[in-house]
Amino acid sequence: GKPPMGGGGGWFTYVRIPCDESLDVEELTAVALGYAGDALPNLVATRFASSTASSVPSSSESVSTTSHTDLVLAAAAEGRAETFALVHPSSANGNRGVYIYADEVGRLRNKPKNLRAAALA
Repeated sequence: GKPPMGGGGGWFTYVRIPCDESLDVEELTAVALGYAGDALPNLVATRFASSTASSVPSSSESVSTTSHTDLVLAAAAEGRAETFALVHPSSANGNRGVYIYADEVGRLRNKPKNLRAAALA
């Protein structure tokens, strides 16, 4: 179908590979940004968000009393995705790139390793 009004430059397809191997791999579609940029980090951020992360320290709290791990977890509470290129776009591949998006702070939050996604990288 057509992208929604005010949407971006058309639809694109991506694959979601849950770390829980009992869940199916999903092929999903979304609307491109309509300008140079990557729409997926914002789409996957909610999947990587944590309700158990520490809160961001207040200005009255001393940063020295807050551990580095707590600061990283607080920053990741809203969800962050790291992007890694598996195939860079080029004229040889029709200018199509293949990327993997990882929850880099998942280990700090004791999340299991995604073995199916890791096998691709």
